[in-house]
Amino acid sequence: MKIITSLSAENAALLNQCDNSRYLELLACGIYDLSDISHTFKCIRGAGQCKNYMLQILLSGKGYHTIDGHTYVLEPNQCILYEPDHPQHIIHYGSDNTTYLWVHFYGHGAAQMVDDLNLKGIHSLSSTIGLKKQLLQLAREERSLLPNSDYLCQSYLIQFLVSLSRCFKEQLGVGLQSDKIAPALNYMMTEYASPELSNQDYAQMCYLSLSRFSHIFKQVTGTTPKKFIELRRIEVAKELLLSSELSITEIGASVGYGDPYYFNRVFKKNVGIPPRAYIKNYRSDSLK
Repeated sequence: MKIITSLSAENAALLNQCDNSRYLELLACGIYDLSDISHTFKCIRGAGQCKNYMLQILLSGKGYHTIDGHTYVLEPNQCILYEPDHPQHIIHYGSDNTTYLWVHFYGHGAAQMVDDLNLKGIHSLSSTIGLKKQLLQLAREERSLLPNSDYLCQSYLIQFLVSLSRCFKEQLGVGLQSDKIAPALNYMMTEYASPELSNQDYAQMCYLSLSRFSHIFKQVTGTTPKKFIELRRIEVAKELLLSSELSITEIGASVGYGDPYYFNRVFKKNVGIPPRAYIKNYRSDSLK
């Protein structure tokens, strides 16, 4: 794992004790490159983080974000903003070769800036070119001991957030849009092992036209209904492979794959290795 970060021991201890007396303040930022790890990297904060916003931008790989019971799969050139006190449940699998930028910020003007720049929710970006460079500049200034670096850091943070907003393909977040397809998402999350329905069935479930449903679903999840269910099945299968005593065939059947050979093929396509190798490689890590 390669990490570039402005996070020091001092501000790490203050993640949930932010002082909002200033207009806008950077708490921490950095780049996580998980392309050289094999284990699962989790960020679980049931109560979120007090008073500060947390932003993630995917540069490569995937990020699995569970929000209000729904799991959203972030793809490259997508970002998500977590608001203060909002639960954070994020998983990155080593096999996905994920790299992402992250920023924590706060201040009494932060909420207004988030609204003005339409940063809430999940967004697809037209490009991430330049954002990485700006974030590295921001991280360097945060660690700087030069006089008045906090003012320059604030300026860099505003520039970064404005640049990010300008990269949005569409100013639509996950909130309102995910509500429209919530019935289908709920069904997929809970009934993933059942026979798949058609996209038309899902659209009718949400009282949307097929084209409208397909557009919103792709915008919110970053993928198609078929792929979303496939990823959900594989996600559950991974957990069962590491935590249950069921056989691989039984696990495949429990997540919707009655044919063990097909389960093996789908699992390898998504994870990079077959189920048996996954158990061998990761079960010992999970017990540490």
